[in-house]
Amino acid sequence: MELITVKQATENVGGLSNPSKMPDDSQSFGISAKQCKTGSQLAKIPGSICEECYALGGFYIMASTTKAHDKRIQKIYSKEWVPSMVALAKRKPFFRWFDSGDIQSMLMLKNIVKIAVAVPTTTFWLPTKENKMVAAYLK
Repeated sequence: MELITVKQATENVGGLSNPSKMPDDSQSFGISAKQCKTGSQLAKIPGSICEECYALGGFYIMASTTKAHDKRIQKIYSKEWVPSMVALAKRKPFFRWFDSGDIQSMLMLKNIVKIAVAVPTTTFWLPTKENKMVAAYLK
């Protein structure tokens, strides 16, 4: 198996972020909250948890952030995504999936699980509103 450089892995996944509300030794993968399958619908419902989504404003709508989110969403189904995420996730002890955005498909969820299994030394956090998808996976 060919070793992948951090630079190449970063390019293959569209980059990672270092969320401010997480420990210093953590990293995160996020996409636009506008791409949330369930959250984009919940955001339209008064009183729902997604109605005042922080990731639909502030720094998340800056050009550099939207460009990074667009780049990441284009990479999630490439054959390099899983091995590249494994290479990056093992570099720090904490990893948050989706500081913005959410799971896009069952295939993406299966790939997230593959990554977590491959990196048992990293603690992963997957906050999601895709409850039906997770329940279907667990069945």
